[in-house]
This record gives sequence, structure tokens and C-alpha cells, in this order.
Amino acid sequence: MKKIFFIIGGLFLAAGAALLIQKDPGYLLVGYGTLSVETSLAVALIALVIIFAALYLLIRSFVYFINIPSRLNLWGAQRRKNRSQKELTTGLIESAEGHWEKAEKFLIKHASESDTPLLNYLVAARAAQFRKDYSCRDHYLQLAHKSVPKADIAINITQAELQLEHNQLEQALATLKHLKALSPKHPHILRLLSETYKKLNEWEALQKMLPTLKKSKAYNLDEFLSLEKTVWLNVFHKQAQPGSAANLQQQWKLLPKAPQKDFELQNTYFSAMIEAGAGEEIERLLRASLDTQWHDELVPLYGRIEMTNQSVQIENAESWLAHQPKNAILLRMLGGLCARNQLWAKAEGYYEASIHSTPTVSALKQLGDLYSQQGDKTKAAECFKRGLALAT
Repeated sequence: MKKIFFIIGGLFLAAGAALLIQKDPGYLLVGYGTLSVETSLAVALIALVIIFAALYLLIRSFVYFINIPSRLNLWGAQRRKNRSQKELTTGLIESAEGHWEKAEKFLIKHASESDTPLLNYLVAARAAQFRKDYSCRDHYLQLAHKSVPKADIAINITQAELQLEHNQLEQALATLKHLKALSPKHPHILRLLSETYKKLNEWEALQKMLPTLKKSKAYNLDEFLSLEKTVWLNVFHKQAQPGSAANLQQQWKLLPKAPQKDFELQNTYFSAMIEAGAGEEIERLLRASLDTQWHDELVPLYGRIEMTNQSVQIENAESWLAHQPKNAILLRMLGGLCARNQLWAKAEGYYEASIHSTPTVSALKQLGDLYSQQGDKTKAAECFKRGLALAT
């Protein structure tokens, strides 16, 4: 647009100058020493224009020829750039279609000339992973580091993901610990680290991460609550052994209030404490849980507790009969408590009541064992026979 205005303006100026020259062509005399040049003003102006035009063209031609090498370099660079972009696109398509070897070939061939070498190398590393060529994968990741040193976090995240996919758990753990040191609050890094701990069954380490995982929102609320429950269940399971009662109690105190009301967590904790030989220490808590909300699954646990004052334990258990008079599990548990205290008649009555309510192989076996202890082989055999028939 500017050129058009310049051309139109030039034409007007030329037309104006022509009109002026037509009226009076003017006179010009140039002298130097003994030399002199005499001409009209119009001819002089035309000569000057021609001289300036010639000089301008000469200078432009000179500049153009001087810049030929750089223009050729620029053209070559643009050509290589276009070629690398085309091969990147082809490599991505081949990768998406699962042609891993072809994808690597296109992605790596001109990666150094690409505007996005990081993308080339990372996708090539994934392609090598699918081919199970792990040395190639690691080589591509090293090239990615060299091409874009500032992308250390992105490259290491990709490396950790690939190591996890290949089940290289110890290597993935080392990579993720390094990443966590670089970016302690990065949600995806924290999530990958927690998944690695899960696969390694490092539940105590994962338990220590729970507050950070919650704060970083690495998981949505439902995912986090599920993970939290899984972690605590495994922590209690792992510590369910003699001599671990103090540690179990400490862990229970660390458990937030809401999960402490979860039946499955209560069940696992109570069972672990009994396995640790500290059943009497959770008797009150277990009884309070059953008083608050009845769960049949907790009843046998109460029967496994060995209290110092077992008559009180029996009285406590019998108090539940007011609300659960025909509960076969409660009746069988009471039968076991009475048998343990050699209250044979009461034990027999509770076992029979349990079987009358809901016949089970377990109750029939326990009653048969009771008759055997009392020397009544006939009744014992009858119970065992009924239990066998029920089982088959």
C-alpha cells in the first residue's frame, strides 16, 4: 500500500516538474579549473536522477551478492526445519499406530534439527520401551537431557513412568526420590512415588506421605480416602505379630478420627492387637464399637480376647443377648468363652442354641469337641457326622 502512495506521489512530482521545465528549462554551468560544463537545468536533473538510480542499483546488487551465503544458510536451515517437522509428525503417527521401529527412525533421524527435540526423544524413548529395548530407551533420555537441560523434571518424570511400566521398581524409586528433592510439592511426582511404594509394599513410607498427598491434591477425594484406607489396613496387617502392641497403638493414635470409625479398619486393628498378645487392651474399644453399631464380624474377635477376669468378659458378652437373642455367631462365641472357662453346661447350651438358630460346620465341630472332652463319643460322632453332611 505504501509503495502505491510513493509511486502516485512520484508521478505527481514528475508531472509538476515537467510543467515547470516546459515554461522555463533553466540554465546550469559547472566549472572546475579549465573545465566547464554548460547545460539546461532539466537535463542536469535528469542526469542526477540517473546517476543516483545507478548507484542505488549497484549498492543493492553488492549487498545482495554479499548476503548470498547467509541467505543460502537460512534457506537450508528452513528446509531442514521443515523436514524435521514433517518427520516428527510422521513419527508421532507411526507411534500412535504401534509401529515402534518406524516411529523411532523418523523421530531420531533429524531430532537435532527439530524445534522440539525434547518431544522427539521422549516419544522415541517410549517407542523403545514398547520394543523392550531398554538400553535404547535410556540413551534417548540422555539425549533429551543434552538437548534441553532445563527440562530435567519432565525428562525424569518420563523416565520414572517408563521404569514403572517395566516394573523396574527400585530404579523408579531412586528417580522419583531425586524428583521429589527437586520439586517436593509436585502432585504428579508425589502420585508416582506413592504408586511405587504401593508396588514395593512399603506401607510405612507411604503412610508418612499421606498428609503431603492430601495437601498437594495428587488424588481426588475419593481416590485419597481409598488409598488412605488401603495404607492403614496394610500397616496394621504387617504389624500383626507378637510384641508389636505398643507400635500398633501408636499407629492407631495417628489414624484420623473419621477412619477410626471405619468397620474394616477397626476389625483389622483389633485382630492385629489380639495377634500381638494385647487383646485385653482393646477389649473396651471393641465392646464400645459393638455397642455403637453391631457387626457380626467383630463378635468372634471378642471371643479371642483372653481377659484376666474372664467371668466379666462372659457377662459383657451375655449383655448383648438382650438385643441379639438368636444371633448364631454371638451364641457360638459365648459357647467358646464358657468352654474355655470349663463351664460345660453353659457352653453346651450356647452351642446348641447357635446350631438351632443357624446350623454351621464350625458350631457343630465345636460342640462335637466339647462332647469329646466330656467323654461322650456317641454325641460327638453325631455332631461330626452332621457337620460333614452340612459341609458336603
